[in-house]
Amino acid sequence: MPATDGDTPDTVAGDEPATGVETPEPPRVAPAEPAGIRPGRRLGRYTVRSLVGAGGMGEVFAALDPELGRTVAIKLIRADRAIASGPARLLREAQALARLHHPNVVAVHDVGTEGDQIFVAMEFVEGPTLAEWLRVERRGWREVLAAFLAAGRGLAAAHAHGIVHRDFKPLNVIVGKERVVVVDFGLARAGAGDATEPGAPSPGSVLGVDLTLTGERVGTPSYMAPEQLAGGEVTAKADQYSFCVSLWEGLHGARPGAEVREGVRGWVTAAVSRGLRPDPDARWPSMDDLLAALARDPAARRRRILLAGGAAALAAVAAWGLLRAPAPVGDPCAAGPARLAGVWDAPRKDAVRAAFAATGLPYSDDAWRGASARVDDYAARWVDVNREACRATRVEGRQSDTLMDLRMACLDRRRGVLGALTDVWARGMDRNSLQAAVSAARGLPPLAECSDARLLTETAPGPRDPAAAAKVAAARAHIDKVHALALARSPAAAKEAAAARAEAEASGSTQARAEAALAEGDILVNAQDPRAERPLIEAVRLAGAARDDRVAARALTLLVVGLAEAQQSAARAVLVADIADGAVARLGDGTLRAQLLRNRAQALLTQGRLVEAWVALTLARAYFTAAGGEGDSDTIGTVFQLARVAEAHGDYALARKLGDENLARTIAVFGPGHPLVADNLTNQALYLLQGGDLERAADHYRRALAIQQASLPPESAGIALTWNNIGAVAMERGRLEEAEDALQRALAARERLFGPEHAFVAQTLDNLAMVERKRGQFDRALEIAERALAIRTKALGPRDPSVAQALWTVGSIFEIKGDLVTALDYYRRAWEVRRQAQGPDHPATLGSRIAVAWGLAQLRRCDEARPILGPLLPALEKAFGAEHPWVAVAVMAVATCDLVDGRGAPALAGAERALALLEKAKAGATDVGQARWIQARALWAVGRRDAAVAAARRAERELSEDADGARDAAAARAFLAAHAR
Repeated sequence: MPATDGDTPDTVAGDEPATGVETPEPPRVAPAEPAGIRPGRRLGRYTVRSLVGAGGMGEVFAALDPELGRTVAIKLIRADRAIASGPARLLREAQALARLHHPNVVAVHDVGTEGDQIFVAMEFVEGPTLAEWLRVERRGWREVLAAFLAAGRGLAAAHAHGIVHRDFKPLNVIVGKERVVVVDFGLARAGAGDATEPGAPSPGSVLGVDLTLTGERVGTPSYMAPEQLAGGEVTAKADQYSFCVSLWEGLHGARPGAEVREGVRGWVTAAVSRGLRPDPDARWPSMDDLLAALARDPAARRRRILLAGGAAALAAVAAWGLLRAPAPVGDPCAAGPARLAGVWDAPRKDAVRAAFAATGLPYSDDAWRGASARVDDYAARWVDVNREACRATRVEGRQSDTLMDLRMACLDRRRGVLGALTDVWARGMDRNSLQAAVSAARGLPPLAECSDARLLTETAPGPRDPAAAAKVAAARAHIDKVHALALARSPAAAKEAAAARAEAEASGSTQARAEAALAEGDILVNAQDPRAERPLIEAVRLAGAARDDRVAARALTLLVVGLAEAQQSAARAVLVADIADGAVARLGDGTLRAQLLRNRAQALLTQGRLVEAWVALTLARAYFTAAGGEGDSDTIGTVFQLARVAEAHGDYALARKLGDENLARTIAVFGPGHPLVADNLTNQALYLLQGGDLERAADHYRRALAIQQASLPPESAGIALTWNNIGAVAMERGRLEEAEDALQRALAARERLFGPEHAFVAQTLDNLAMVERKRGQFDRALEIAERALAIRTKALGPRDPSVAQALWTVGSIFEIKGDLVTALDYYRRAWEVRRQAQGPDHPATLGSRIAVAWGLAQLRRCDEARPILGPLLPALEKAFGAEHPWVAVAVMAVATCDLVDGRGAPALAGAERALALLEKAKAGATDVGQARWIQARALWAVGRRDAAVAAARRAERELSEDADGARDAAAARAFLAAHAR
């Protein structure tokens, strides 16, 4: 059995995959041993100081963040709960809190893993729990009410984000030195109507998106609302009930039903009593309404009225002065819309719409609707921020002239980028700019930065000399134009970036030089050019000198993806991501935080660190969704990556579910004829292929091809890729003529596009070699496979993982030919390349180890095979799960060695286990036939001769269906000739 080597196709939208169909089913995650966390232990980058709390689900530690020099709280799930609902609930807590930024809710800084456990790093709020605070001394009712009002504001903020806490109680509130904070959203989940369909994730998978379904009873019973105790729908009204139980207890020293404490005002008791009503509809409409009722102190209101009356005389004197002053003529801050004339007004919109339509592409109307809606929204928000910046100084007098000038300068630059982008569009669109239009509109620079006083004032000031200032302004305007060209995917972007950088250098401004270096690095990263590293590092250095956290954080975030993708240096990418984390945290920009998490996940996925990649992407999705909604293009891209992680994890059901959701969103946002829809269909086809649904996979590829042929040039990389994939699926379906036709189309296109020595050409050659192998044309297959190996080695270097895939292909052909010694040599070489490039425990490396062990067993060199199989089999079971097809291959190798050693009974048990696994996985006839052939020989060895002959007959039929099984089919026929009556 030629075991799959383990190379995973890279099928990110717009990218070429690494191989055609030889794909792995990477690891299931097994529980870790007890953590044994002690002071001084590292959790990620954090150093544990002390245990500060523990509960049923895990422990909370105080720890030091060495990069930012601050103490954080680390919540680590207990090891014995790690694979059940623990990590998923912990992830849900992180997701919930990542969407909240409120002074009365604990802030999440980071999520990471410790072995197979997951931890959340949160702000450390020093102080007792509300329960302890109430217990240590008798408090006045007003003091108690004030503390609960603060906690209630945190709950109300959570509800505003659609989050229900589900376990509010005094133990989950901390009374800090400066503020009261709600913590432990471990049971929180989205509100009603947002539950995951039961059964959507695979059972027990840590990748499940929501394990707390509507109807589950979780929380603390004594504080639960009646509907929660009964297992009914849990909404924000349940949190309101829990809050009122807790407040009653705090005010009266006992839970509802006890005697009312003397002195507590009747209006407080009445407000709390309404929140305790059994019927949710009879409670307050919202937490905000409850809090307003609790804060409505009649006595305080009477005092305010008296004070207001006493101030009336003074107000009258002041009013005399106002009456004498001239009244303002018009609104001094109403000029915002006029400042967008020529940038995004009716004439400019008409010109852009005409340019979209002039492309003649089938998705131009959808692209116009999506892009124009986003630009409309951006322009409206620009006007609002412009007006607010003006009024804060000119009308309300709460902002200095200097800060207003800084804010207006920031807005002018945003207007410059918007104007440059719409100008590029209006002057004419091509396929690339039309395809990128919606994402370009989404990528306009954030307006929130123009309201961030700290960011604006901490950046180093520009030159005072007018001439020098004019040079800097011109350089920065050029940089803004480059930004717009990059968003529009203009071919002029790279040339303009180099010119802008030269202009910035000539200006002498450190700030402008940093921005120009960032712009150039951004363009190179998007082109997957490894030269991006130099300008991005320069941008970080110059931004530090200019005190510009924004540029430094963005440059580091881009550097992460540049290292992960263009340079294939995942370890360096993760290191830079850890460094970038502090810079991004200082900014407090949720979108940039999401981008960093997503880029870090790309590096983690390359390293095979699947759980950590899933955690990072889950948080990124929460940030992107909070910023732009589920239909946001960044959210779509992140869910796309989540599906890839699920697929790499072997959870094809979850991958398909996420892929289906993303396909629907992509069609809704970009239109059914957009090339991104074709990319989604292509990736969804991969998940179907991995799950054995070849018919639907083929249909998806054909649909993708139809979209691409209508929207892309005939000689495009995307169409060539789809022909390659169509051929690969046809080969898996046994349609070898159809497969060869599609693959020859792909090969011809790729040779014209990239040249005959490109790695993409080698990928298609690999698939053609497999077609010839299945035909039994082994010499032709070897010729093609060896050419592919030579191309990959020359183009990528001898240690690239795709070279290991090519080595495996050559080895598999030698194995089918019967030259097991040569096959084993190639398998060993592939294993060594994998081990050095991806590490000994990477899923692909495990695949190569299986191939070596199987080859040794086939050669009857069991003294060499058993030392590999001994640790390999439990490692596979831990990584993939005990029912994975790769486990079946290893079990077959063990059974073969048992036969060699004359141990018939263990060989039979192993063969039957492998056979059951392969049949359950719906493996191909050849694979099943090889397991049955081992079973037949084992049955004969234990004396069950009639059963052995029957199994051999069935194995021979299965093995004869494909040339891959020809050698074993011949052996089965010889067995039957000698033993069958």
